[in-house]
Amino acid sequence: MKFKKPDVESYLKTHRPVFVQGFRHDITQAVWPFHNHHEFEIVFFTRGRGAITFPDGTKLKIEPEGFSLVPSYLPHQTTLELPAETAAILIKLPEPVPALLERVTYVHPHKDPHLVAEVMYLTAPPPDMGPLQQIEFDLRSASLLAKLVRLSNQPETKLDEGALYVGMAHDYVQRHFTKIRNLEEIADHVGVSYHHLRHMFKKHREMSLKQFLANLRINHAKQLLMLSRMMVKEIAEACGFENERHFSMYFKKCEGVSPEAYRKCHAKQYAANFDRKPRSTPEQAAPISQTPPACLGIKTRRRP
Repeated sequence: MKFKKPDVESYLKTHRPVFVQGFRHDITQAVWPFHNHHEFEIVFFTRGRGAITFPDGTKLKIEPEGFSLVPSYLPHQTTLELPAETAAILIKLPEPVPALLERVTYVHPHKDPHLVAEVMYLTAPPPDMGPLQQIEFDLRSASLLAKLVRLSNQPETKLDEGALYVGMAHDYVQRHFTKIRNLEEIADHVGVSYHHLRHMFKKHREMSLKQFLANLRINHAKQLLMLSRMMVKEIAEACGFENERHFSMYFKKCEGVSPEAYRKCHAKQYAANFDRKPRSTPEQAAPISQTPPACLGIKTRRRP
């Protein structure tokens, strides 16, 4: 009697895939020769265009935010039209493997920021994972696999290419805002010209790319001013500003007060909120009317 392989749904209910490795890398050469992995591979392309070719002649296209599911031990070759950046996850699938996971599968790009965030999380595992972290990565890998299989069965939807590029830029800025040297660096990562990205970002986010980057830096600076004892010069450097002078000028423009004044006001308020009191005394927040206007970024007019 021929053994019938389980479907993916039944398989994931009774078998737990094992997370082996997650990594990201750039592929700049036009042809990456045939190679294979001992594990099942989930490949996510953050940028690039081209195709993955398999020994039987099957080809999967490469495009930004597309996924390829590659079975264990299956040789494949990558041919690029544009340099690519990939995020790859290797997982070990217990036997018997469903027939669907023994063939190559392509998953069209989808507008799902949570899907991208999950991939990025799995491709940056801690160097020394403990048993509980291993279980976490196993289960999250299984969840990602289940979602990709489900999406592969849905018809392709035509996506706004501009939204894809803006999403890539948004993710890159959120992860690297403290180290970005100039806006052209973001465009280079996405794979489009800065002029084109600037207009697309403004259209989809209703703010400029420059403003989005500055907002992240200022919000991070506000946290450091309130919760750390770092010098203003150190905070400027930690948030990605050119120098202390540039940081102080921009901070005052955004918040209405200097970094030093912001720290002085909010440090007192922060300390007061966490000041220990007898349990019989209920905690009462100071009315906003008692907060100095300068701490709220409100400029007061001087009477003549």
